[in-house]
Amino acid sequence: MHKLFSLFTILLIVSGLSAQVSMNMTLLDNWDDPSLPIHSGLRYNDCWGYTAPDGREYGIIGSAGKIHFIDITDPTDIVEVASFGNLNANGDNTLSLWRDFKTYGNYAYAVADQGTTNEGLIVFDLSGLPATVSKVHQSTTSFNRAHNVFIDEAKAKMYIPGSNTHNGGIIVFDLTNPAVPVEIGSPNMNGGYSHDIYVRNDTAYCFHGVSDMYVYDFADPTAPVELGSLTVYNNSGYNHSGWLTEDSKNLIFCDESTGRKVKVANLQDLSEISAPDSSYFFANLDNQSSLANIAHNPFVKGDYVYVAYYREGVQVWNISDPTKPVLEGYYDTNTNTNAGVFDGVWGVFPYFNSGSVIGSDTDTGLYVFSVNSILPVELKEFTATKNGKQTELNWITAFERNNEEFEVQRSTDKENYTVITTVRGQGNSEGDVFYKAFDDSPVAGVNYYRLKQIDTDGKFEYSDVKSVEFSPEISVNIYPSLVQNGEQITFEIKGISNTDFTFSVTDIAGKLIEKGTVSRFSDSYVFSTTDLSSGVYIVDLSDKTQTFSQKVVVE
Repeated sequence: MHKLFSLFTILLIVSGLSAQVSMNMTLLDNWDDPSLPIHSGLRYNDCWGYTAPDGREYGIIGSAGKIHFIDITDPTDIVEVASFGNLNANGDNTLSLWRDFKTYGNYAYAVADQGTTNEGLIVFDLSGLPATVSKVHQSTTSFNRAHNVFIDEAKAKMYIPGSNTHNGGIIVFDLTNPAVPVEIGSPNMNGGYSHDIYVRNDTAYCFHGVSDMYVYDFADPTAPVELGSLTVYNNSGYNHSGWLTEDSKNLIFCDESTGRKVKVANLQDLSEISAPDSSYFFANLDNQSSLANIAHNPFVKGDYVYVAYYREGVQVWNISDPTKPVLEGYYDTNTNTNAGVFDGVWGVFPYFNSGSVIGSDTDTGLYVFSVNSILPVELKEFTATKNGKQTELNWITAFERNNEEFEVQRSTDKENYTVITTVRGQGNSEGDVFYKAFDDSPVAGVNYYRLKQIDTDGKFEYSDVKSVEFSPEISVNIYPSLVQNGEQITFEIKGISNTDFTFSVTDIAGKLIEKGTVSRFSDSYVFSTTDLSSGVYIVDLSDKTQTFSQKVVVE
């Protein structure tokens, strides 16, 4: 393990390298192995993150010759736990300038794109962490090289743009078996070569480089339908990559060319996509006379976009008003103004529950940062669990500033949410604050929950989504079947119905004797036979979709 920095490190000014520049971000630790080989002037490339079921957090970073897995659970003492080299399918150690990673479930997927690289698709099983990582699949059947990989988790599909075999299109894989992806489509695209891609619920935003940005419907992975495009906008360059806002109304994208700013595309009407000049943003941290540095990759989380800049570090922008982005934090890992154009931060991952943010520097490896109070609330934990026929929701905040309230929202399709309750916030706090709420009316099937945290000024951000499933299968036991007059008859109900139940008691001739309503959330219900004469009765319980009946004899 090699470390250059820690929380208490002070960097000296040497060889034109000035002290680190930061605002509202703190460096917690850095992992670097200077013995690793360099390719085309760069030692490292992209990074991604993974959170294990036990809550431990890991960073994945690519170097020219290897893929490294770093345990960042203690962000002030990060440790490499596994690495894989000689990744070509034929077992040699050809180096790669570009690597890209994504995770799905307990698996990580890796691709590489450079020269004679012959790595294809590599799949790693992460379920053995922190002890082991296993390479469980590698295939060059669909491609040898690819520039990027993206996973539409809601649809369990993986997208491969910029491959050597389908240079003018996208390769799509099914992840039903996540250890062995299966190719299900490889269409050519109207925009031609796609350098990068973002997909949400089958809607793909493709970044076509010199052909700019197109949007497609990939419901049929063999024949995508073009929905719109953005081919003319000011300050354009090599249309490189982008990320969708959580409400799907805007797309933040970068042009990988010097002198280009980050743009916000308005997606309200896909047939009329626009990128107004007022939404462009750029922070010239090096105080150069021209905007010589390059915005590389953006990542949206709530009201913030985390941008990886060559030579301009990690930057955090508030985009709650997408027409007026505001810089709220940054950390520049390379302040050498004589550095190469592509030196500095390559990738960023801001999606850890702990709030840690990682970034990969092309020269000095993996960095772990904390973001210092730019977010109004630091959500430490959020859980949703079954509690009988209710959903119990618990969350903990570690910091609050001007926190007005939380809306607890539920969805059945992970797209359309309704508010089920609101909880007042603490306002301002520095320590842990514990919150609890209940959903008294979950639906049969999968219920998705998220928190909408709202500031006193009306600004807001969303939490991660949690899910709870309630069995839609109803079973009813009506007993006893033989009772003495005055004894009780019991309905025992298992499962959740989407409607309340009605019950009825009829005599053997079909005459209605008694009727009533039973809540769909009841586990049991009883009624007395005091008013029933001796005889045979039929007791029914119905939820409009099915009826449960029992013959009862009253003596």
